Amino acid sequence: MVASSWLRVCLVACALVTGACKDDAGAPGDADGADEAKKSEAKSEAKSEAKPEAKEASKASTTGTPVAASEGGVEEDDDEGDDEDVAPALPIPSETGANGSAYFAVRGRGVTRLDNAVFSSVENAPKRSVRAMQVEADGRPYLLASDGIMRLDGSTAVMVAETTFDTTGTVDAFGMSKDGKTIWAAGYKGVSRWDGDTWKTEPKRVLGDDVTLIKGVAVDASDRVWIASSNKLHTREGDAWVDVDVSGLFERKPFFDAVRRSPEGVAYIIANATLLAARSPEMLEAVDLDLDGFAALFHLAFSDNGWVAMRSTTVEVMLVNSRRTWRAAKDFDSQHVLSLGVDGRGRVWVGSDTSVVVLGPDDAVTEWMSGSVPELIGPVESIVVLGAGPELPKVGEVATGGLKGQVIAQGKPAAGAEVELCASPSMMFETSPCADATKRFEVTTDSEGRFSVSDVPLGVYGVAVKTDGKWQVTRATNGAAAMTAQAVLDLGQVLVGAP
Repeated sequence: MVASSWLRVCLVACALVTGACKDDAGAPGDADGADEAKKSEAKSEAKSEAKPEAKEASKASTTGTPVAASEGGVEEDDDEGDDEDVAPALPIPSETGANGSAYFAVRGRGVTRLDNAVFSSVENAPKRSVRAMQVEADGRPYLLASDGIMRLDGSTAVMVAETTFDTTGTVDAFGMSKDGKTIWAAGYKGVSRWDGDTWKTEPKRVLGDDVTLIKGVAVDASDRVWIASSNKLHTREGDAWVDVDVSGLFERKPFFDAVRRSPEGVAYIIANATLLAARSPEMLEAVDLDLDGFAALFHLAFSDNGWVAMRSTTVEVMLVNSRRTWRAAKDFDSQHVLSLGVDGRGRVWVGSDTSVVVLGPDDAVTEWMSGSVPELIGPVESIVVLGAGPELPKVGEVATGGLKGQVIAQGKPAAGAEVELCASPSMMFETSPCADATKRFEVTTDSEGRFSVSDVPLGVYGVAVKTDGKWQVTRATNGAAAMTAQAVLDLGQVLVGAP
């Protein structure tokens, strides 16, 4: 495909989702958020970033020679054939396919499925810990549980490869071969390979004596295995692991966060504020995201037809193909983004500590706050969406309950103590731990240190207490299992300070 054709397709795709292509983020109120963007840049100043020459080379390889717009649209590039072998660094969204299900991993509750506008719980799914959910090369969704890798077959989870402390240790990431028979996993003990029957595990030192933390695994369309450790990128050559040379892409030491397989089988790697496309060890591209202040990338999601979404820090979400962005607590009510998915219509699905949000198409925002859907009560830590995604049900009323407890400071009831409750009290704050929360509850303890709040949406809440002029974040409630509508949950004693 020639470069001009790729550009024309991207422009069309952008117009379909946002109504127009924009050079800036395109999010409502972006001007008001300029200070936030500057703060994000400042925080990431010390981190490494792609070299300018690498960025320019990537930009040239993915966009080709600039073309002029005319009344008839985008002019054709006369140099057809010059860029015949150049593949764009990002997938080109193709035609939307059939509807599919959306799956949500909810902390303390399990996995919830949305299909045909109906929420339901997935049978046999783990209740306590789902470390990841992803679509693999066979187009089917899988999840990583504490005891193994499971496939999501409609409304049921099926164990595919069981893991134990003796065989693999704790697994943090996995990837599958294109035939679905071989699974690569990485975690506490090192790198493990499942052959359909048993696990074979190699210690971390096979990746290098200095490797202590493995961040991600992906298997590309050629069945090449890619692994990211904290500061290195590794691949498999025959029976040995080798380091991939990324020195030409970074001025300083890179910090890798994740590796993901795209629908067409390319491995994408997040490192600092850079997204790399790995087509081979000799062909790594720094994808031109054309972003100002959109630093510290943490997550990457693909639809099966090529839409790409990602997030930075914990507040900004982006549909990469159209350069459309949204800010948490500004464009939607959630404060802390925990997970991300994207469907074939270009809708971005956001899981947070207080809600599930669907952004798009265009300016549409659909948000199910905690308490409005029984199956979604609690932090949504992972999302995967199949096909064009499901039709959306109407947003219902939020069910509420109450919380009460007693603050004990240094072994005695704390009278007159300030108490705050919110989904995610911050350990770093200017005024109070819940000051930036979209929903918080404030109360002062009575003479016996007791407190009570009512009309609290069902969910999970952290408790912060201020005594002797100092705030302490104490614990989180297990609201997903304990809070019920129109009932008061007793938290018991909330201990602060030394006994």
